[in-house]
Amino acid sequence: MGPRSSRGAARAAWRPALGAHASIALPPIWKFGTQEQKERWLVPGIRGERIAALGITEPGAGSDVAGIRTRAERVDGGWVVNGSKMFITNGVRFDLMVCAVKTTAAGGHHGISFLVVERSEGDGIDARPIEKLGWHASDTGLIALDDVFVPEENRLGPEH
Repeated sequence: MGPRSSRGAARAAWRPALGAHASIALPPIWKFGTQEQKERWLVPGIRGERIAALGITEPGAGSDVAGIRTRAERVDGGWVVNGSKMFITNGVRFDLMVCAVKTTAAGGHHGISFLVVERSEGDGIDARPIEKLGWHASDTGLIALDDVFVPEENRLGPEH
């Protein structure tokens, strides 16, 4: 059976999900996370018990990090996040998303922080699949974040 066979397509289907999880979403936790954060998210991520996504790309901004509009407002005990992310691999099935957010009104690359957004029932996260022309096996999502509370201990690295 050649690469165009259904067996070849099935083998290719897991590649974007695993690649985004292991090579894109988990490395910021490894690089910027505390030891507690690494144990909390990396260990189950490496075991395959939790699915991770990286949330940077946005409608209207694409992958231009300086142009993101998703905001995180400080509240007692953490942050409230509002905005949207688009074309996020693992975006429909993620358990946790390393999310780039604006934590201050400073322009450009200033005022951007990484928050780990975790899924739970009634969390204000609406994740929907994006209809694509190809590679339907890849879970690519449009994610709306509506008053999502993220605890302070979920911030990766320094603020802003």
